[in-house]
Amino acid sequence: MLRKLIKHELRATSKIFLSLFAAVVALMGGFQMIFLVARLLTGRDDTHPLLALLFGLFSVLSAFALLAMMAVLVIVPVQRFYKNLLGDEGYLMFTLPATPAQQILSKLITALIWVFAGIIVCILAVLLFAWNLPDITTAVPSIPASFQAQTGVSFYLALFLFGLFMLLVFANTYLHFYLCIAIGGQWPQNRLLASAVAYLILNAVLQFVVFFGIIAAALIFSSADISFFRSLQSLAKQSPTGFFYGMLGVSAVVMIVLNLVYFFVTRWLLSKRLNLA
Repeated sequence: MLRKLIKHELRATSKIFLSLFAAVVALMGGFQMIFLVARLLTGRDDTHPLLALLFGLFSVLSAFALLAMMAVLVIVPVQRFYKNLLGDEGYLMFTLPATPAQQILSKLITALIWVFAGIIVCILAVLLFAWNLPDITTAVPSIPASFQAQTGVSFYLALFLFGLFMLLVFANTYLHFYLCIAIGGQWPQNRLLASAVAYLILNAVLQFVVFFGIIAAALIFSSADISFFRSLQSLAKQSPTGFFYGMLGVSAVVMIVLNLVYFFVTRWLLSKRLNLA
């Protein structure tokens, strides 16, 4: 049943996201066509003021376009979760032979599929934007070797890990919103307002926990053996890449724990406290 739910969700959202991705790629391609024509008109003089003006303008517009795309990647799945499960369609969705966990996972997995596609579109958009920059054709092939020489880590491995981490970040974002919507569903007469209040309160609680967690960690470390700090400093100096990935791994573990908490609490609310009245 989970596969059928994902298939249905992909079909329902494909028109929105495929049109969005096509628009972003077309926009970047259009920028480069204008930039290429401007270079030809200026005799390929890369110091010409017109080229500098166009580059600055297109940089700002491209950044806004990519940010808007990422915003849509968050807003649409969250809106569909709210509408399908706690809105008028909830009566139909919960009559299907699917558990609340499958309903949540179908929304989450579909959203992450589109996020993965969005990351690929971002990479393609950046390449399109930078294609006409001076020496770009010689600089790009040397990036993997230069990155590995500087960090000691394969560029493609780092890119893969970064992509996984971004998916984890987006999963955390979606599940956070899902939980707030499920909490807001406990007040069916003011569901949207209650969801917004739950979002604000949950964020405040998380910030409170993080703040005091940092203070507690600082107090614990200040009373710990000084050799512990020296070993950390030595690790950071001898292997900055290993230290960085270690911190990244710790962040990933924390996010996974939060994701599990969000998921199971949301599932419990949809299973035991669902109110579509």
